[in-house]
Amino acid sequence: MFHFLWDNDILFKVVDWGLTPYFIDMIKKTRGRHFRLSAIPFVAKTRYLKKERNTAKYKLMEDLLEFFEEIPSLVSPNEKWNQINLQGLDSGEVILFQSLKEREGLLYTGDKNALKALQKIPTDFINLSYLHGKLLTWEDVLMHLLKSHPWAEIQNSLKDIQVEDGLFRVVFSKENRGYQNNSKSLAALESYVKENQATFSPFLATNSESLQRIFP
Repeated sequence: MFHFLWDNDILFKVVDWGLTPYFIDMIKKTRGRHFRLSAIPFVAKTRYLKKERNTAKYKLMEDLLEFFEEIPSLVSPNEKWNQINLQGLDSGEVILFQSLKEREGLLYTGDKNALKALQKIPTDFINLSYLHGKLLTWEDVLMHLLKSHPWAEIQNSLKDIQVEDGLFRVVFSKENRGYQNNSKSLAALESYVKENQATFSPFLATNSESLQRIFP
């Protein structure tokens, strides 16, 4: 069965941007199993309950995580990954990148620094060809969410959301949010998607067959 691996950054964005119900709807429609890192329940508790004191967001994250399995221990971890000391690449991403080698699947990441770090790994040190065409970004997911749900519902979900994020400010600017349809937001988002494809090739998935597995 096809496996979908998700990094923490995307799951937190889903909750923080008010998109949880639409994301869950997407998850239910995909054909395959969804996996997340083991640490995210503890990270969410610290972030939402201790720092932000936001029980509503914590409950949304709990609801979201019900649709995910925990990534199991690696069958054969590559010790070379532990020798890499690159800024932007943390232990969670290392687990995700290695886990994808052991299964048929795709990995969703919202961390551009991790992708930049991936590009700096010498190919003669670790062969990363198994990751080619297997990664997708938060922008890819967001594009699907906007296209597959009524704009009026998205507008209503966003009306009280305030996020300190450059992508959010551009895609969901006051003008774009107030427009009669999602065309302005999609146009803004499309520029990010194209930039990602140009910057992080060949790691990003582009072929229609891979995308149809995720977004039927």
